[in-house]
Amino acid sequence: MMGVGGEHGCTLAAFLDLPSPHKWKKYFPALEKFMHPTVETIKKESEYDATMNEISETLETLTYPIEQNFLQNDEPLHRIVALYDMGWQVRSSGGKYGSRTGHALLIGATTKKVLDSIIYNKKE
Repeated sequence: MMGVGGEHGCTLAAFLDLPSPHKWKKYFPALEKFMHPTVETIKKESEYDATMNEISETLETLTYPIEQNFLQNDEPLHRIVALYDMGWQVRSSGGKYGSRTGHALLIGATTKKVLDSIIYNKKE
């Protein structure tokens, strides 16, 4: 869900000068369940705003006419240029071991804002 758990929660709490950051490690799973819906909503709104911004910036910078396409519900289909990157974390302690988590990002080429992000958590 958010970061890698209590360790990052402790670091964030200490950075924000919150009291008793060491307790965050213990209570982080409960806090994460409480915070996740709000964080996910903000993430989706931010990505939506970034996508709309990318579309408008792309349309403003076009130097050639484009043929407008529409989706089945008559919504306009905009073509944008985006960059995609993904990877799996690797942890090492004497040897290399693949982590269970990874990430993927879709970044708008014009605005350089994150249009979509995914955290992968493969099951063992």
